[in-house]
Amino acid sequence: MRQGLLPTVGEAIAPHWTATPRLKLGSPKSLRLSKSSSWETLMLGWELTVTHGQTAWGHFGVGRMNENGQWLLELCRYHILCVTNTYFNTKPQHTFSWRHPCSKHWHQLNLILTRRSNLSSVKLTRTYHRADCDTDHSLVCSKVKLSTRKINRSKIEGQPRIDTTKTHDPNKVRDFMQASEVAFAGQASGVACERWESYRDIVYTTAMTTFGRKCNKMADWFEAHSDDMLPVIEEKRHALAAYKNNPSRENLETLQTTHSTVQRTARQCANNFWTQLCSQIQSAADTGNIRGCSMASNKH
Repeated sequence: MRQGLLPTVGEAIAPHWTATPRLKLGSPKSLRLSKSSSWETLMLGWELTVTHGQTAWGHFGVGRMNENGQWLLELCRYHILCVTNTYFNTKPQHTFSWRHPCSKHWHQLNLILTRRSNLSSVKLTRTYHRADCDTDHSLVCSKVKLSTRKINRSKIEGQPRIDTTKTHDPNKVRDFMQASEVAFAGQASGVACERWESYRDIVYTTAMTTFGRKCNKMADWFEAHSDDMLPVIEEKRHALAAYKNNPSRENLETLQTTHSTVQRTARQCANNFWTQLCSQIQSAADTGNIRGCSMASNKH
């Protein structure tokens, strides 16, 4: 479904097979279709015979193609449509929709078209002969599974948190109070909402400047060994830039060497980090330090 959340269904009735060629050729144009139109499914009543082996319909068409079928094929190819009646292997009595009163032969005249992009949503198209429609044509229905388009909403990134552990430092608290008094001194009176937003921003900015940003205590192996990892990563970046500017064999060998160095250093740093963490947990457990054991276990 392209426009909105509601599907659009249209219906068109083609002229009889005894109509003049001029009227038949004007029938597809009278549908006023376009490749960017909003409708998704079209129910069409056409005096034609469809067959298999064409891209506009599947492998379960019946009969041989006539002149009207050729016109429908051109219409479907131009507008990227599919005849859903021919995509399902149903019983013969569920395929035909009209019986000739003289020859008693069954024909597939009533068709349901849909865009090729929406063909996967059509689960079944068949004929129901027992439905009383007050006509000599049988009822043709399509079972369609509709699903709404997923809308991805980006989450607004929140502001950094303040390190409240430093509020126990009297010097930090004194600096925060002095900076707040200086910032509040230049505030003028105004609307209550505007004043509240101004006070809120001042308190947050001053506290962030004085106490700093809260850091994550659960440092991973990369942060613990950033002094060892950052130089080799930077060396690899320079080698990659040099190879892109001048893709020579020498620069390629340099890039492969730096890549191997980064992988080897990363494995060593990760192994040292986990080895040291396991030693801390084991040492705390041996000495009965439950708090230390818990804090070391929460680092991974």
